[in-house]
Amino acid sequence: MDDHGTDLTIRIHLFCDETVAEVCPFRQWEPKLKCEPAKTFWIRCEACGNLHHEEQAYQTCLSWHRFLALYKSKETRGWRPEGTTEAFLTLEPSSDLYRPVRDWLWSRIKQYIKRRDGRRCTDCGIDLRGRRVPYEVHHIIPRSRGGTEHPANLRTLCSKCHRKYTNELLEENAKGRRKVREKGGWDERV
Repeated sequence: MDDHGTDLTIRIHLFCDETVAEVCPFRQWEPKLKCEPAKTFWIRCEACGNLHHEEQAYQTCLSWHRFLALYKSKETRGWRPEGTTEAFLTLEPSSDLYRPVRDWLWSRIKQYIKRRDGRRCTDCGIDLRGRRVPYEVHHIIPRSRGGTEHPANLRTLCSKCHRKYTNELLEENAKGRRKVREKGGWDERV
């Protein structure tokens, strides 16, 4: 059988390194030249209108602008006594970028919340400016119970008042563990 007269089109997809790609007869792409700059992908941000070089910068910018919109909004300008679990981050907690984006935002969010509350403890009213009393930004609904960095879930407290709320939370958690143990659902000896 003579195969010389038939047109055989064989499409084989190989994963070649740069050296093999130069001489590969099955290559269906142009080889990347060593002097050619690497392609970068820019993401147009709908929040600020700029181009971001990477996904983390883009997600950070989107989340920051969402926070600012909530912060300036009349409905969510102040903190709510009952707190909120409403999220404003553009990422899910399971995302690899969630932690770095949240950490970057948290350092800036704290400054905005302290300014919003007049740099006073919202519990006892002590003026924290010019004093050596440390103050902290408190999550009304703790993060362990689904609370977020939404402005309505944050308030400024002096360290004494913050310790009081933290101790109450620890007592509630201990009571919950005792109830589970009494029902036989959890054994400490294991």
